[in-house]
Amino acid sequence: MSIQAGEKLRALRKEKAVKKSDLSAQIGVTREEIDLWEDGETEPSREQWEALASALGVQADAFLCGGDPEEERSYFKDKERRERAEKESRHLINNANYPVFITFLYLCMGVFGHLWHPGWLLFLTIPIYYLPEKHKTPRRMLTSPVVITLIYLILGFYFHLWHPGWLIFFAIPLLNTWFK
Repeated sequence: MSIQAGEKLRALRKEKAVKKSDLSAQIGVTREEIDLWEDGETEPSREQWEALASALGVQADAFLCGGDPEEERSYFKDKERRERAEKESRHLINNANYPVFITFLYLCMGVFGHLWHPGWLLFLTIPIYYLPEKHKTPRRMLTSPVVITLIYLILGFYFHLWHPGWLIFFAIPLLNTWFK
C-alpha cells in the first residue's frame, strides 16, 4: 500500500473519529492490520478497501484517489494485473522444473546409454508428479509402480535378468502397505 493511501486512511479515520478497534471489528480484520495499512506496509484487498470506505462513510474513489473514479479503476486494474502476473510466473516456474528434468534425463539415457526405448517410460511419471494435493491417494503410493517398473527395466536391459526380475513386482503391495 502506498504511504499516501495509508495517510488518507488515517486522516479519514481520525476525521470521522473512528477508533481502530471499532473499525477493525466493523470490517472484520485485526487492529494490527489497520496499523500496517496506515503505515503503508501492507495493502488491503479490493473488498477490504470497499468495506473501509463503507465503514467511514465515503466512496472508495474518494478514499483512494482523491475523488477520481478513473484513477481508482486503474489502481485496482494495475494491482490485479500485477498479482495475476506474479501468480502465473510462479506457476510456470514450479510446473516447468519436473518435465524439464525428465526430458534431460531421457536425453542422457538415450545419448550415453542408448536407452531410448525404455527411457520414454520416464515421461509416465509426469502426470503422477502433478497429482492434485486433494487427491486421496498419497503420491508416494502411486509412484511405487513406476519406480518398480523402472528397476525391472534396468535389471532386464543392463543385466539380462528379465525372468527373475519380474519378482520385484511383488514389492508394490508391500510398499503401498508400508507407506500408508
